[in-house]
Amino acid sequence: FTGMVTLVLLILFASRGKHSFETLHRQHFRMVILERTLRARAEFELSQRQGRGPRQDVDCNETVEEAELATLGTVSVFDRIESGEDRLTSLRHLTRIGLKEHWLIDSTHLQVDPGQ
Repeated sequence: FTGMVTLVLLILFASRGKHSFETLHRQHFRMVILERTLRARAEFELSQRQGRGPRQDVDCNETVEEAELATLGTVSVFDRIESGEDRLTSLRHLTRIGLKEHWLIDSTHLQVDPGQ
């Protein structure tokens, strides 16, 4: 008789634990869905706003052309360099974008290999 009671209690506790685990798992899944929904909405709103009006993170000292280049990114700058439009100005804009985005390597960190 005690073996049967122990078995029933074990089954009840196991099912209660499984139920609690499943409830917790569903709550976490709901949070992931909410986060992804919010991210998708934010990305959609951002994509809708691009191209409309000035960017809010543009430096006040920049010219309109510099702000436009910062908005369009490096693709636009490289296109201008390849087309032959004022290469020096385009390279300056590219340098500014690189400094803002932290991918430009400082010239003090470069070394010329004398063997070549």
